Amino acid sequence: MKIRAEDLRASSLSCRRLFDERFLNTLVERLEAANEQLAVMS
Repeated sequence: MKIRAEDLRASSLSCRRLFDERFLNTLVERLEAANEQLAVMS
């Protein structure tokens, strides 16, 4: 999925906050998965 920065800036504050929350959750999940993979390899 692609979201243009200008579209995000034009969205409501509540929409931007929800986007930020979901985006950060996705990053955390990916980092946790990467850490688990590294732990298995060590």
